[in-house]
Amino acid sequence: LSMVPSAILFDRLKESEPAWATLDGQQRLVRDVLKHPRAIKHPPENILKQRFLRLVVDGIEKGGGGEFDDDLMDIITESMAEGAGKELVPFHYRTFFLADGSDVSLKLRSGFGAAATGGTGSTLWGAGFFLFDLIARLPHLFAGKRVLEMGAGAGMTGVAFARMCPAPLEVILTDHTEAVLDLMADNLRENGVRFARDQVLDTIADGHDTLADGQDGLDTEKAGGAVVRVMPLDWELVTDGGPEATRSRLETICGRVDIVVAADISYDPVIIGPSLKVVRGLLEGGAHLCVLAMTVRNPETFTLLFDEAARHGLAVAEMEKFDGGVPPALFAAYPEVLPPGSDVRILHISLDTGVPTG
Repeated sequence: LSMVPSAILFDRLKESEPAWATLDGQQRLVRDVLKHPRAIKHPPENILKQRFLRLVVDGIEKGGGGEFDDDLMDIITESMAEGAGKELVPFHYRTFFLADGSDVSLKLRSGFGAAATGGTGSTLWGAGFFLFDLIARLPHLFAGKRVLEMGAGAGMTGVAFARMCPAPLEVILTDHTEAVLDLMADNLRENGVRFARDQVLDTIADGHDTLADGQDGLDTEKAGGAVVRVMPLDWELVTDGGPEATRSRLETICGRVDIVVAADISYDPVIIGPSLKVVRGLLEGGAHLCVLAMTVRNPETFTLLFDEAARHGLAVAEMEKFDGGVPPALFAAYPEVLPPGSDVRILHISLDTGVPTG
């Protein structure tokens, strides 16, 4: 149920159920794991199930008996058929049982896919787990604030704000495509977060902004004391035309915010510039702080972020540093959420008051 890597899951099975390979043990495996209500409602990615089942089959055969429970064989056959010509299931779930006793289940697209179907926004990124953890550790940072997340993706941060940090005045979750916003909305509902869905920003042309009425989306409801909103934000579109136009458009779209947060939005050098233009526009519009969680995949890209920030009149400082690919405390049971040896930085971005921003 924890949806950890198959080898770890198999080791846990052997430790907790020494007689797992017997017919009785196989029946308990089917009942308590493979057909558990959580696994039925939130099915994991099939490749994870296939890898686990291969280990199960190998273990039963090596155990000497080689006798398989009928229900287990049906599950094995169905799972293996999906990778042999059967149409792939486009979505799967990932469930995390956190160190504080709570759990989070997230619907994700199987594979990145095209931008129209969610692209990079429909999966999970390592730094997002650290942003979730930071919200849980430092709820006072967001007390009474309007917070906007750039590139909110699957909506995990929205769950963190609703559950771990009841004090924000408002949380605005943004992303680019309707496919990602749909996925985000599904995950918020699934985790009990009530929210408002703002309508699409229709056009920005010739200096005229047309924004559909945000009140026509889902009913605005409170989530843990904070109002959560889901809305589109296209960085390229909103920054077309210079800093003044950017500030004006951001004010039209989301109003004044106090804090900006983001995780792993600077993985590609091509999008660093547009993302920093949005950050600058929000800071110039009244936000006093941007918190960026970033996995350092390429030292050159990390350096480019600092260089581009300086070019846009922004100051970047390191708040926290996590080395060695160790997950944050809340996700300690899931070492696989980070590539081995990867480093994560929590960065503080603000306006550089010594640099002209016009």
